[in-house]
Amino acid sequence: MRASALCPRQFWWIFLLSLVLMVGAHCLLVTTVDPRRYFSSRNSFPQLHPNSRRVKVEALARFQQAGPVTGLILGSSRSMLLSPQEFDRRTGLRFFNAGVFSGTAEDFLSLYRLARRNGNHPRVIVLGLDPAAIYEGRPEEELSANFALTAALENRAVSGWGQAWHSLILYKQMLRPQALVEVATSIAMRRHPPEPRSTFDADGRLHERKTERAIQSGEYNFRAELELSRRRMIESLQNFQGLSQRRTQLIESLMAEAAADQARVVIWIPPVHPTLLETMARSPQATTADGLARQFTIGLAERYPVQVIDLTHPSAFGGDPDRWYDSIHISPLDADKIARRLAAYGI
Repeated sequence: MRASALCPRQFWWIFLLSLVLMVGAHCLLVTTVDPRRYFSSRNSFPQLHPNSRRVKVEALARFQQAGPVTGLILGSSRSMLLSPQEFDRRTGLRFFNAGVFSGTAEDFLSLYRLARRNGNHPRVIVLGLDPAAIYEGRPEEELSANFALTAALENRAVSGWGQAWHSLILYKQMLRPQALVEVATSIAMRRHPPEPRSTFDADGRLHERKTERAIQSGEYNFRAELELSRRRMIESLQNFQGLSQRRTQLIESLMAEAAADQARVVIWIPPVHPTLLETMARSPQATTADGLARQFTIGLAERYPVQVIDLTHPSAFGGDPDRWYDSIHISPLDADKIARRLAAYGI
């Protein structure tokens, strides 16, 4: 009788112990492999997706050790080729490129606040505000996975308990099938890891090494990439839901905080390939989306001490769109032209 009475208790202890061991093994596995670099940038397993937000947070911390950041570049991938050194030479400031892939208003405000939290006082902010950054949409998972950025975005203090809770949420998210597939894929690729597509300078500037080599060797099919990106851009606007109220408010918060910090803000509207511009002109959704974004962006100069520079057409800075990567991503040569043009406006 006594032995049988202990069976349920033994069952629950074994069950709880097994559960703890399984959860612990899961956490150890996803932390060790970490294919999206949510937990650490140092890892021996292949990275399946570039985590530009972690790269920029860590690079910013290293960069400011040699001196304060007095100039900050913000934006999406369309800003990431801008050379901080071009701005340094023309302004005497010390710029860092904090642009991130698929950057949105959440990224711009959180990265600015993080730079300020780290003790930097940017005197100039160069913001590449492309329309998609303020369209309706969900925040990038990269951002929500980064504790430093989410804490800065929400104006929360950084604490050990907050970091622990954030990690628990991440581990829970990693239970989904797609995350486990990525872990398995990374493990399978460890013996023959692919070459990273992107690299970054110490000042945050992006280099698309593989793409540049393909262009130089004549293996890059520009027309195919142009058509593919043009079609994707138009398709992405078919279900346009308007500007995001949350994101426009975040941009307004960035402008207000920069003004309070006495930082000069220069907003530039990134260029679009003439082929895509022609297609957009024939699309009611694209015309509406672009018009609303442009109206909001230009209107910022009426409410805040900012300067807005429209570089939508390549002719505005002497660009060569036939040397771009696709319909919205410029070449390094055109990125330098844009930097010089922006500096000419008195940055």
